[in-house]
Amino acid sequence: MSFLYKNVLILGATSGIGKNLAETILKRSSAKVVVTGRREERLKEFVNQHGGRSAYYAFDMAKLDGIEGNFNKIFSEHPDIDFVIHVAGIQRVALFHKPEELDIDMLAHEVNLNYTSVLYTLKYALPHLLSHGGGSTKKNAAIGVVSSGLAITPFTISGNYAATKAAVHHLVYAIREQLNNTNVNVIEIIPPLVNTELGDDAMSIGVPINKLPTLPMEEFSDLVWKGLESGETQIAPGTAGDRVNAVEAVREPLFRRLDDFLKNADWWYKDRA
Repeated sequence: MSFLYKNVLILGATSGIGKNLAETILKRSSAKVVVTGRREERLKEFVNQHGGRSAYYAFDMAKLDGIEGNFNKIFSEHPDIDFVIHVAGIQRVALFHKPEELDIDMLAHEVNLNYTSVLYTLKYALPHLLSHGGGSTKKNAAIGVVSSGLAITPFTISGNYAATKAAVHHLVYAIREQLNNTNVNVIEIIPPLVNTELGDDAMSIGVPINKLPTLPMEEFSDLVWKGLESGETQIAPGTAGDRVNAVEAVREPLFRRLDDFLKNADWWYKDRA
């Protein structure tokens, strides 16, 4: 099975998983890539390196009031975008046993970028992606998110980060079911600890993140690509896969039980038969 999508919008691609995903797609497929991020110089460098199959837009996904306008501009200039994936995120240490040291503005920023901007992405990207279907249920577009293995088993010093990623993970359950009878796939990438800048904040206060088992970026990218190419909608490489397999075996049937209740409620499912 080949990679289904022709033009991918990657939200948060100046470094780490987002940048690597963009490079992997360009290298291993004929798809075009549109990258976004805060650091314009890095985006320019990326496009200069990869030529005509890439484009960039510099904006901050944490600035929520600008998301709609930026999406409108991108989709008007790249109407063939058929896969939008939200990668942007930050991870900060939050020591709640030292409340006097908590930076509440940073915690709110972490929530806005990691979770609330995902909601904005769904609101303003889904109309474009659904329009590719023309009313068909044949899957020809996708919305994607990057959560985390910490969505399954949190890390004590990064509780707020883990909570935002758990929120994303639970949201995927709901939107995947709601979009089941549409043309839009819902793809979740669940990374384990990968060698990116994400853990720098913990390292800065002496937490030896570098001593934890880390999946090399090249291996992670290879596993993600294989999942995307084969049409998987939940991709959890390495130790993240171990966590998912352990927990979701219990959670999935419980979710299905609740969803079956909704399926018997005409007020919700009558137009989705």
